[in-house]
Amino acid sequence: MNILIVEDDEFKLNALQRLVTDVRDDIKIEICKSVKAAVKAVSERDHDLLVLDMSLPSHDLELAEGLGIPRLSGGIEVLFEVQYQAKKMPTIIVTQYPEIELENRMVPISEVRKYLIDAFEIEVDTCLFFDLEDMTWSEELRRVLAAR
Repeated sequence: MNILIVEDDEFKLNALQRLVTDVRDDIKIEICKSVKAAVKAVSERDHDLLVLDMSLPSHDLELAEGLGIPRLSGGIEVLFEVQYQAKKMPTIIVTQYPEIELENRMVPISEVRKYLIDAFEIEVDTCLFFDLEDMTWSEELRRVLAAR
């Protein structure tokens, strides 16, 4: 199973990687830390699952270019690329914010899935709130991984 994890926060990325490798040992993980890198990965390679943060920098840190521009809803660009490429890639959004900015509107995480379908015809499997005090996100991600 090939999983693309798009996450720029090292702590959260490490937690996601540990969880994924704990659940299954047949997983190959590709990591992207920016919108630009994730769009390239989606367009050039096939993945069985996308685990996506929504708040991402525009591009990776590169010499002479500096840090990428923070994008509160940068993950939507990755979802648009999946849609454009007509890829049937199960997608799980994992964010540490209770709301996600979509079309200049703050959408509660509980409504993001429906909003993406209604506004953009983009389907995601689930949206999870990453919180180390409430491990609901990890239980749900474990369930999804075990079922594949």
